Amino acid sequence: MNIDNYYQILGVDETSTQDEIKKVYRKLAKENHPDVGGDEEKFKKINEAYDTIGDENKRQQYDNQKNNPFGGNFADMFGMFNKQRQKQENHTSVITVNIGVLDSYLGRNKQITYKRKTNCNVCSGTGGDKKTCHTCNGVGSVMKQMGSGMFVQVVNMTCNTCSGTGKIIINACYACQGSEIKDEMITLDVKIPHGIEDGQFIRLSNVGDFRNGRFGDLVVRINLMEENGFFKNGPHLIYN
Repeated sequence: MNIDNYYQILGVDETSTQDEIKKVYRKLAKENHPDVGGDEEKFKKINEAYDTIGDENKRQQYDNQKNNPFGGNFADMFGMFNKQRQKQENHTSVITVNIGVLDSYLGRNKQITYKRKTNCNVCSGTGGDKKTCHTCNGVGSVMKQMGSGMFVQVVNMTCNTCSGTGKIIINACYACQGSEIKDEMITLDVKIPHGIEDGQFIRLSNVGDFRNGRFGDLVVRINLMEENGFFKNGPHLIYN
């Protein structure tokens, strides 16, 4: 990817402070303004350069991309991959529920009550005020080069600073201390599949724990128990 060198366009060093860059920009903008006979294309380039490195956050992103020896395409690709991975992955919570053999045989509805993590109602599950992670620039992952010489490997790793969320808390919620969650008891009516066996699972979408801004799936593990003198032997229901 071809990246214009905005530092050269403004004639400043890469170590220049934001105030120094601002001072140079004002001088160049005044000298090259089209209204005083300046070149319009050069004036546009000066403004484009200042719009990027004149902003501290944009400058950091520009520096990371500019200094990346593997090109910006890799950063874009890994960023898109990480966001897609986060979108596709859905976390699960597992609970065990006791089910009578008659419930299994008749395929009854079963009311279950369990404790789950829900979003904090004070901060609406945000955890507090946040800003873009300075380590990964909001991507949630960083590229690390491993090896040297001819044996170089680029690995996309979860950002340790923000734990892959792309955000860091600057003012934590007083109610949840930045955890984004609180405990709650919830009751659901679950249809028990006919003939379900001991140790099998039922997956319920979007009623599990709250994490990373959304509710995950609840996985119910069935613990089959004798009921009113009945027990199950393979596919057979037997009365003792």
